[in-house]
Amino acid sequence: MIKPKGCIPGLLLAIIVWGCEKDKQPSITDNEEPIDGNDPVVIGIVVSRSSYDFGNASINAQHTANLRITNPSTSNADLVGTATAVGTYFYIVGGNLNFRVPAGSGLDVTMAYRPTVRGVHTGTITITHNVPGVVSPIIVPLRGTGL
Repeated sequence: MIKPKGCIPGLLLAIIVWGCEKDKQPSITDNEEPIDGNDPVVIGIVVSRSSYDFGNASINAQHTANLRITNPSTSNADLVGTATAVGTYFYIVGGNLNFRVPAGSGLDVTMAYRPTVRGVHTGTITITHNVPGVVSPIIVPLRGTGL
């Protein structure tokens, strides 16, 4: 892996995303393509959880946890996307399903698990976004056990 000069790494589900300082361009080596001064500043995305287990939960009781989506960019580039819950017993109850996060800011999304039957349940939070070079959607697996 090549570390661009003037940049810091951010870990995202085992993907390294380089967020560069506004006034610095990444350096290049023989096996990288040149970057001219007109290239856009890199935006990034950091998701606070790579998965979440709600653990044991009472039937018909709602259990919540927060997921933070951050735009670590120092440029004026906004992180734009959507967050949706997939799975019969999993919901988003707080935060925006459609979001716009300014550079250097974050957004909390409240996830909920409300089982209505006993057993192990799985679902996901699916996050689509506009960050170039980072797989979209980002999938955050969810798990819970209804008791």
